[in-house]
Amino acid sequence: MDGVQQGPKTKFLLILLIIVTCLSSLTSGFLFWQNTKLRQQISQLTTQPSPSPTPLVSPKPSANTETADWKTYTGDGFSFKYPAQWDINPLPWDDSQLLNNGILLSDGQRPNEDQISLEISSTKMSDVMFPGCKQIQQVLLDNVAASRCEITQEISAERGIVYNPPIISKIVYIEALHNGLYYIISLTFDQTSDKFKILDQILSTFEFID
Repeated sequence: MDGVQQGPKTKFLLILLIIVTCLSSLTSGFLFWQNTKLRQQISQLTTQPSPSPTPLVSPKPSANTETADWKTYTGDGFSFKYPAQWDINPLPWDDSQLLNNGILLSDGQRPNEDQISLEISSTKMSDVMFPGCKQIQQVLLDNVAASRCEITQEISAERGIVYNPPIISKIVYIEALHNGLYYIISLTFDQTSDKFKILDQILSTFEFID
């Protein structure tokens, strides 16, 4: 025979080899293009200057702003700020459990009311002062653990005055133990009074002096 005649199987293998070779060339070309594009992007990133970080603006502490012109009271082992127009007087009652008789803060307009009291005791008073408190909240007073109790009650008469309709009164007690002494801060007044906001502002400025 002059030559070998190619069968169908040989032709199929030849076509398959051509297809594989074309696919391999296309894949190599695509990978080369992708690699070139990636290098260009990296080059652009390294040449561009990094943006300066945007400084964070801290919110203004409203309590510090509102108490900036307040007076400072310094007692035995503690200090706090209070409204400049308010008065501070010693507690009018005497208790053998209290030390230094404590103090009263008043706005001066209603001397028998709107008063915030601060008492210092050598014994724990919360068991006596928190009898109607359904939930005692754990808070911090100058980073010292303290208990806070809020009680709402209805008052129909007080000091000979009859309220019709009765007023809803709110009582706030805060007790903290520091250096073996109990610091008790309290306020009782109409629950809509702004004195409770002032109380929280006073507490935010409270500091123990070791």
